[in-house]
Amino acid sequence: MVHPELRPFLEKAQSSLQAAEVLFEHHLYPSSASRAYYAVFVGASLLLTEMSSRKPISIKTMRIEWEHETVHSAFLNEFHARRRLFTKEDVDAYTKLREARENADYGIVELTPQRAKRLLTSSRQLLAKIEGLVEDAHQIG
Repeated sequence: MVHPELRPFLEKAQSSLQAAEVLFEHHLYPSSASRAYYAVFVGASLLLTEMSSRKPISIKTMRIEWEHETVHSAFLNEFHARRRLFTKEDVDAYTKLREARENADYGIVELTPQRAKRLLTSSRQLLAKIEGLVEDAHQIG
């Protein structure tokens, strides 16, 4: 069970994934990629919060205060290299999601349906894995 105060953030991650799926179905591939990344970012932020003594998710303001680079670095160094919670393929998927989101949000980029589908699948798989780890981290900690 996720800590009750953090449940809204997990729901936000799940909502972003649902939005990514709807956007994909409507052929809005860059927006789908952006939401797919955000779902994983929120989930990874939760995991980092659960495993860290620093708690930069503000329950009072209900805001995530981790920066994208910090979460990406933790995903690579803490979750993959140190703790072996994620595979190299998971890290690559997270990196591709982040790059696709940056291109979608800040550039004019064509995203094929096939690539958008792969990103959505990666997001779904990573978020499911993250949710399980957040649950485990809460039970342990």
